[in-house]
Amino acid sequence: MKLNFISSLDKSTKFGGAHLRITAIRRIYQLLGLELSDKFNDDATEVFSVKSYLELLLFGKNPFILLKRKEIVVEDNPIVHLDNLRQFNWKLKGNTKRPFTIFNAHNLEFENFYGREDSFYKKNFENHEMNMIQNSDLTLVCSERERSILIAKRPKLREKVITVPNLINKDNYYTAKDKNKILFIGTLDYFPNVEAVKYLCNEFNSVINTEHLKSFEFIIAGRNPSNEQREMIKKSNFTLRENLDHNEVSALFAESYLHLVPLQHGSGTRLKIVEALMTNGIVLSTPLGREGIESVNIVESDLENFTRSFSNIINNKVSFDSSERETILKNWDTDTWFQENKELLKEKIPLK
Repeated sequence: MKLNFISSLDKSTKFGGAHLRITAIRRIYQLLGLELSDKFNDDATEVFSVKSYLELLLFGKNPFILLKRKEIVVEDNPIVHLDNLRQFNWKLKGNTKRPFTIFNAHNLEFENFYGREDSFYKKNFENHEMNMIQNSDLTLVCSERERSILIAKRPKLREKVITVPNLINKDNYYTAKDKNKILFIGTLDYFPNVEAVKYLCNEFNSVINTEHLKSFEFIIAGRNPSNEQREMIKKSNFTLRENLDHNEVSALFAESYLHLVPLQHGSGTRLKIVEALMTNGIVLSTPLGREGIESVNIVESDLENFTRSFSNIINNKVSFDSSERETILKNWDTDTWFQENKELLKEKIPLK
């Protein structure tokens, strides 16, 4: 059975959380015996549509990137994988009949673009997103929390929404003997991470003392930092590592004792936390930052108490609880998770 896999990323994108999730979903399809025909975001051609602009009246300007229309040429395959909500607005040129449509929901976009507070625009967009999910034959969400939210809002979605967590390949990770780094990592032009960097370089930075700096290197790492961020980090106790390759990122995770996740916005589950746990790292996260991820190695703290929790971890020399290792593999390693869930996938996806 052949499947058109339409990625939300350009051909050249090889790093980041979205790339990791896409890699895991592709691996799952291959383990199921599906043959993939790959298409990328930059294979599509944008087409002008008045409707995209009229929808701004309903949804506001925030999600405009999701409203643009495009065309893309695909093979006449019986299954299509859509990797972003905006692809429901694309014209697939090549299918002679409607394919079985699988939607990979990296986030709940009505949370991602509008936050957690209700508003006129959010309510309208939420209804739009629900309609798109209802139009799919199967939707893959990142966590049971997100699945529960969708089913509570639209009970008829129960049979077509399943949880496929943000999975990674355990063989791509290792743990260094000397873990002497404290790390924040993320795409630095993504709004939730922009706010996190501001917090780390200001409020959090004020509690970093000489003793901390003797024991640890404080690092902010990621793609696409702005000049403002570069200046902010330069004036703080953090060091900037930007646009790293795969080996450099792996080394950072391996060498980091503590991973900081002071997020106040966003949706989905944070792959940076999964990667931290896979490399025996302690995680300090806000409740929103660790949503969908249960682990005894995560210390949860709201932003008001974040620095106090940091001091407690350092002063008490909190260590990684390795008894959780088997659970981490079961929940977050792609091949291990697949073996536990392959019968559900075979039931939901037409393979013949």
